[in-house]
Amino acid sequence: MSPLIENPEAHEAEERVAWPAWGLILCGLVGGVTSVLMGLIGLFSIASGDLTRAVGSAELSSTVIVLVSALQGALSLVILSGGWRARVLEGHTHAMIASVLLALPCCVFVGCGPLNLIVGLWALFRLREPKVRAAFV
Repeated sequence: MSPLIENPEAHEAEERVAWPAWGLILCGLVGGVTSVLMGLIGLFSIASGDLTRAVGSAELSSTVIVLVSALQGALSLVILSGGWRARVLEGHTHAMIASVLLALPCCVFVGCGPLNLIVGLWALFRLREPKVRAAFV
């Protein structure tokens, strides 16, 4: 028998955290896809040897683009896995870290842009509720 069926409070906590967790997962997925695309653009520009044709007069280094995309991919992975852990009520600390990372203004390039703050704070407030915190394994 499932522990959620035996414990109605855990089932209620699962319902309370479900939508914010899906928001974390979605932002993590979007951030992952954009990091892969940005990394491919950086690698393509390294291979072609000229980035200024692709972006106009902006002087960007292809190496910086690849490094930023790698950082974005790592952050997206943490946010995605934290959202999944929140969804299955395992690893409260990991889910909290993912929520805080998503809500930070410096992470606006990861995930869903300006919606990051809303989703991150929503998940953070839900994860801090005593009933939700108690339901985590």
